[in-house]
Amino acid sequence: MRTRRVIAAIGGVLVLVLSGCGSNEAGPTPSGATRDEGPDALPLKLKALTADQCFVAPAQQPPKTCEKYVTELGNTAAQVRKRAGAKDQPLANLADQLDVGVKAFRSNNCLTVTAPGNGPCTQAITDIATALQAIKTRVNGQATTG
Repeated sequence: MRTRRVIAAIGGVLVLVLSGCGSNEAGPTPSGATRDEGPDALPLKLKALTADQCFVAPAQQPPKTCEKYVTELGNTAAQVRKRAGAKDQPLANLADQLDVGVKAFRSNNCLTVTAPGNGPCTQAITDIATALQAIKTRVNGQATTG
């Protein structure tokens, strides 16, 4: 019981400390300026997504279980496209490939498919994994070469 109280007290202190971290002590950001987003989050996100079983073994996954993975990748395609901008057309093309796979997953009602197989849903998950691997390779190459 004492351990729970100590943990609760530590948690309360952390909440107070962390709530101060989110405050805008330096004042508002000037209009038109952007805040520093910190370290590049895209490589970390790609690393996490490529650890998902829907990426690792797409043909063995019931498509319905890949719903969150596919949704996250739909959002990731926009991040990849933003990173590519006008200067990296190959990366933008990979984002397009990712979108094609996500759209195929959604248009084939894959959220209702509860068994793995070789149909259009498994193909969509496989295509998504292929595009994701290519994106990860390109982004990681940029991170090391600048």
